[in-house]
Amino acid sequence: MKRPLIALAVLSTTMATVPVHAEQSCNTYAFALEPLRTIELRAGAGEQFDLVATVPADEGGTVFGIVGVEHRHLDIHWLKVDHAVDSRSRSVFSGTAWVPAIQLAVKSHPRYTVFVEPSMSAEPVDISLFDAVLPLSDCRGEWVQVELPVTGTEIIDPQLRGWMPSGAYCGNPWIECD
Repeated sequence: MKRPLIALAVLSTTMATVPVHAEQSCNTYAFALEPLRTIELRAGAGEQFDLVATVPADEGGTVFGIVGVEHRHLDIHWLKVDHAVDSRSRSVFSGTAWVPAIQLAVKSHPRYTVFVEPSMSAEPVDISLFDAVLPLSDCRGEWVQVELPVTGTEIIDPQLRGWMPSGAYCGNPWIECD
């Protein structure tokens, strides 16, 4: 009887040190943060995975459908995308691939609150946003976590983040966020 208990203790200790990267579901849109740069899409959530597609630069911007997120070490999150459309409404990617969250962005809606957690009952972040372009860092369902600017759109503290519910942001650069 002692051997199974020891094996179980060793197994649980080993499992606690192995990082677990569980994919979470998202259902939102975002656009390329830097539209003049190509975006590499990977077969998995990390640089070590094969390149599956390259989305070309588009001065008008490219919109991505986001269906999942995977949290990696060092606070780097990867977004799972299922399609991308350029500014001329052409499909430039269809399938499933991964992109670092920081390469995508949303625009803030000026009349909505940003929260410290993805919940309408969470504490609000004391910040005013007026149609700012905000880099993504995470998502859950239709909520997005964004890096918040301190002045203008300059990110001074990359750890200053907030959560925005659907309707508080636009994931499409071609429309007004109202």
